[in-house]
Amino acid sequence: MTIRFIYAYKWVRGPYTGLYAYVGSSFDPEKRDRAHSSRSDIPFDRAIKRYGREVFGPVEILEAFVAETKPTALSASIAREDQWMDVCNTYGTFRTPNKFNRSRARYIDAGMSAVGGRAGRGKVLTEGHKANLSVAKMGNQARLGLKNSEAHNQKLREANLGNRHRLGQTNSETHNDKISEALKGHPLFGSKEDCARGGRRGGPKGRHTRWHVNKGFVKAGCEFCMAGLV
Repeated sequence: MTIRFIYAYKWVRGPYTGLYAYVGSSFDPEKRDRAHSSRSDIPFDRAIKRYGREVFGPVEILEAFVAETKPTALSASIAREDQWMDVCNTYGTFRTPNKFNRSRARYIDAGMSAVGGRAGRGKVLTEGHKANLSVAKMGNQARLGLKNSEAHNQKLREANLGNRHRLGQTNSETHNDKISEALKGHPLFGSKEDCARGGRRGGPKGRHTRWHVNKGFVKAGCEFCMAGLV
């Protein structure tokens, strides 16, 4: 023998005093009351955290259902819970801040289990639907059981190596000399001494190159501009 209760809460403080705030159902209303105060799963839980438990009165038992099994009691109570929401006027949306039943209770046949939250109650999944959900959660099915060949794996490795055109190649001394000669006098390259004095980037010479040479200005007081006039 089991009992399923339909319970409700009223506002006892504030502008909505005397109005019902929430209707629910449980096999243990006292335990559910503690759960409402300790979790944040539904709008009424969050309302308790926001306004405080003392704003809502004690649990009020509206109706009780006695049955041989829990599924039978659950089915009977949920069928009536939706009606009690209308009687107590607790079903609302985010535009009705005093009503915290945001989804309707759904009827479940005896022996059936609820799927998801209250919005999914009454939805019984077929075996085919369950199989589809199981397959959908297994990831990419297109390559299940497939293995890459060694040639394919080698291509993948080579593709991830980056630029392969110069792998293992070294420049000859003649080629290095040509590169060095070509870069002499380049504004972005120079000798090690120039770099140490800031000739490549930053420093007095770098600023002189950027603001005077590149813009065609000659500024009195700039040692590099003055040196060019001598």
